[in-house]
Amino acid sequence: MDVSSGGWPGQAAAPTAGGAPWPSSDANDQNPWSTGEPQFGGGPVIVSKPPLVWLYVSMALAVASAAVAYLVTKQTVLALAPWAVAALGSFGSLSVFSTVEAKRRASQAYSRDPSVGLVYAVAAVLAVAAVVATAVQVGFWAARL
Repeated sequence: MDVSSGGWPGQAAAPTAGGAPWPSSDANDQNPWSTGEPQFGGGPVIVSKPPLVWLYVSMALAVASAAVAYLVTKQTVLALAPWAVAALGSFGSLSVFSTVEAKRRASQAYSRDPSVGLVYAVAAVLAVAAVVATAVQVGFWAARL
């Protein structure tokens, strides 16, 4: 039984497009599908995590704007500034967090700590509380006009 020609016993090797016989099994070892080992592009896998810094920024802006509203702006037009910081800054930071997290979830690998949902909820509650508190201060200022 002669199988050295690459075909069935008693047959000649089948030609390829260039007229040469089929490549030997040594040439097939270069094919990633014939080795049985998966090859995925060679780069390291980067695990993405939630951008918690934006949640901390949101919480800091909410607390700072509420504190400034109660301590500094009792009788000035600057009562609107803490409201703007609370509304635009705190909720803006929450929206940046959500956008960046969505992009990271679509990446190769994503690892989210279960406590991130709690931190997000605390940041959202603080943002709402800061907007309400600063709006009350704006109302008090407007009532004095």
